[in-house]
Amino acid sequence: MTIFSPERLFTMKRQNSGAATSVSAILARAASHKDSHDGKIPVCMGYVGEKLIAVPVIANTLDYSENKKISGYVEISADLERYPAGSTVNVKLCCSREQLNHTILFIGSHDPLIDELSKILIQTNSPYILSSAHVGSMGGIQAIRHGEAHLAGIHLLNEKDGSYNQSFVKKYFPNGHVSLIECVGRTQGIMVAKKNPKNITGISSLCNPNIRYINRQKGSGTRILFDYLCKKEGLTAASINGYTHEEFTHNDVAKLIADGQADAGMGVHAAARLYDLDFIPIYNEQYDLLIPSAMVEHPGILEIIDILKSEKFAEKAAMLGGYTLNQPGVPR
Repeated sequence: MTIFSPERLFTMKRQNSGAATSVSAILARAASHKDSHDGKIPVCMGYVGEKLIAVPVIANTLDYSENKKISGYVEISADLERYPAGSTVNVKLCCSREQLNHTILFIGSHDPLIDELSKILIQTNSPYILSSAHVGSMGGIQAIRHGEAHLAGIHLLNEKDGSYNQSFVKKYFPNGHVSLIECVGRTQGIMVAKKNPKNITGISSLCNPNIRYINRQKGSGTRILFDYLCKKEGLTAASINGYTHEEFTHNDVAKLIADGQADAGMGVHAAARLYDLDFIPIYNEQYDLLIPSAMVEHPGILEIIDILKSEKFAEKAAMLGGYTLNQPGVPR
């Protein structure tokens, strides 16, 4: 059973009273005008322990109907450059106050299966909602370190031995207090337009100046893997047309390729299938969930772990393609 402090109980009662239309929250990452629409920055929010955390949501990843991500908006005036990470901001709510107490915040690396997991959670009629913000694997680790997320998705390659995630957990959490939960193995590769019109065969093809590459953001596991593979092939950033063009999710990269705005991008097989792209497999990796020990017994987290072990989740993985399931939901 979760025990709240008197201050938190007062906050919950105030939120449920219907008197307020806005709340104060802590920004998990910096936000500026580029995150806004008409001076309003959309955020997803939830309580992590006793802190109400707000995460700016990238506009092209919004899904109002299914993931219920948007909790509210932060207004930013024209003369304010940005809100730094850790700022306390006033959020105008567009969700019920009760929803804030039942939102599970997922911050970290994007994977299409997490979107499916969110849908399955809704279908179970759970009182909890999984709201995800995509900031890359290292962003997820930092969110867990700062107590700003219930769980994070990570897939970080140790270049020395080819292992995934465990060495990073030991480095950034030397005292423990976190659990690494197995999720899925997945295939990373190069996504290209249908029928591969540029005849891309692998990483080495990307040094062709006529090929427009689209990259992932710094700190993402996919970016770390791509840089590692480029180093092995002797490719430099300057030799790749589009190396500095960054997007935050596999789906964002796939959509730009499908729309003809780029020729190639690194991503998972599932994203290529979603956008009817061709796919050149490059590397098999491990994608896991990082959970603070204090959250492992959270009822919403327990429901998510049950879903990972379910036949429904396995069916979704098979449908999307490019995944292998060994022991999802089991500590590594």
